[in-house]
Parts: sequence; structure tokens; C-alpha cells
Amino acid sequence: LSSIFISYSIKYVFYEKRPCIGQAYCPSSSSFPSTHTLISFSLGYALFLLEPLFGMVALFFAAFVAFCRVYGAYHWWSDVFASISLSFFVSFLFFQLFLIVFDKRKSFQSLW
Repeated sequence: LSSIFISYSIKYVFYEKRPCIGQAYCPSSSSFPSTHTLISFSLGYALFLLEPLFGMVALFFAAFVAFCRVYGAYHWWSDVFASISLSFFVSFLFFQLFLIVFDKRKSFQSLW
């Protein structure tokens, strides 16, 4: 949910027109960042931190989602790369919060 909130907050502040090359319908919403990519990579990173094997599979599918968003001319590559970076940052912070709240033996410094 935090990824969706962050994505729509950024879309509200930074408007970027979608590429929409050769399409009959082009959404009027901002292209930056790609919410589909942000959500799929956030879930993939979260799974990777909890269970690496499932996380690798999820990240593979997330990369496919990102590629399809660009190939379908709904996003620019910059939108997708920014979403991937943002999802990593958000997932890492929430995973650290999870460790601090639910596992008192580990702290923020233990992963460094």
C-alpha cells in the first residue's frame, strides 16, 4: 500500500506525458513513475528478502511487467527504472521496520 501511495503522490507532483506510439487509446494520467512496475518489484523484493527462491521468480515476472509497460508504449524507460529503484528503497525500509518490530534480535545495523 505504501508503494501505491508513493507512486500516486509522485504522479501528482511530476507530470510526464505517456509515449503512446501507435495506440488508439492513450491514458491522460502521468507516465512517471510506473505504478505497475513499482508494485510488482515491491512484492518481488519483499518475497526475496523473506524467501530468496520465490523472490527470484517474482523478480523475473516483475522484470517482464516492466518490459511490457515499455514495449506497450505506456511508459518510458526512465519511468520503469525510477520505479524499480523506488520499490527497492521502500521494500528495504519496510523490511527493516519489520525486523525491528517483530524480531528483537535483529536491528537495522545487523544487515550492514
